[in-house]
Amino acid sequence: MRLPWLDVLKGAAMAFVVVNHALIWPLRTGDGITAFAYGTCYWTVAGFAAVTGFLAASRSAADPIGFLKRRGRQLMGPWAMAAPVYALAPYVLPALGVSFPIETDPLPWLISILLGGGALWFLPVLYAVSVVATLLARRTSNWWPFWVSLGVYAATAAASPISPLALGRATFWAVAPLYLACYWFGLRVAAGWRPRCSYRVWVAVFLVSLCAAGLASYARTTLANPWIAWLTYAAGVPGGLAALMLALTTVREPGVVGRAFARLGVDSLGVYVLHPFVLGPLMVLLPGAKTLPVAILGGIAALVVCDEVVYRFRQWKGRSRADCVL
Repeated sequence: MRLPWLDVLKGAAMAFVVVNHALIWPLRTGDGITAFAYGTCYWTVAGFAAVTGFLAASRSAADPIGFLKRRGRQLMGPWAMAAPVYALAPYVLPALGVSFPIETDPLPWLISILLGGGALWFLPVLYAVSVVATLLARRTSNWWPFWVSLGVYAATAAASPISPLALGRATFWAVAPLYLACYWFGLRVAAGWRPRCSYRVWVAVFLVSLCAAGLASYARTTLANPWIAWLTYAAGVPGGLAALMLALTTVREPGVVGRAFARLGVDSLGVYVLHPFVLGPLMVLLPGAKTLPVAILGGIAALVVCDEVVYRFRQWKGRSRADCVL
């Protein structure tokens, strides 16, 4: 049985992801308001990891090897097709007379992409998290993987004088323990665990998490202290976990807006893979892209285009994306 509010959650999270990536353009100017808005999107990756763990629980337990093979095709297949395009872009675009939109040295960029970084970093990270959690779940159903993962992240952050991206050569592997914890949370919820918190409490946790991550992002930008990114990623985790609980405890039927997000949620993996190819050129060509309002509009436009393309493709293929985790 499909749970409609999980699709709504995934769709809303994907909308935040695309707009978040559009905000990178004005964020580079050091604008504090943009930095705050950028930080409010950090709950999304935690939410996706928690939803993935929740949906994967029964399938990974019944046939762990088969589950990991299917998950590998779903996540690493799109990454393997897109990664060479991103890796070669700094070399190919200048040869075509087009400037690369990101200021970076081509060789380190290529290395970071091939190591799992870049715009689709969440796909290899989520697959690695899925593998570790699936193997651990065969041996334990306790909460210690959750707490150990958070502890590893905290210890690494405390010992590191640099940002998590610099530590991982812009590959995002340094933040993977956070999302292993979120995935494990989803597994435990699927197994029947429910915290004794009301709907209003989860709403409050979600909103506080958004504000905390926004403030951390603001501080990181205005103080020019990259280390604070450790706090930004961590602050988004409670929001992602709260989003899962809100999706599971909402009983009313989704309205018009909810149904639109639900459609986006079904197509979210395709939108995630496609959106950099649409958003990047759009933000380069869009006048005023380095201002917050225009960046938001650009992100929404890219989201609508990608969603429509993926939806039409799915209709043409004539099959459901029920197993997609993004």
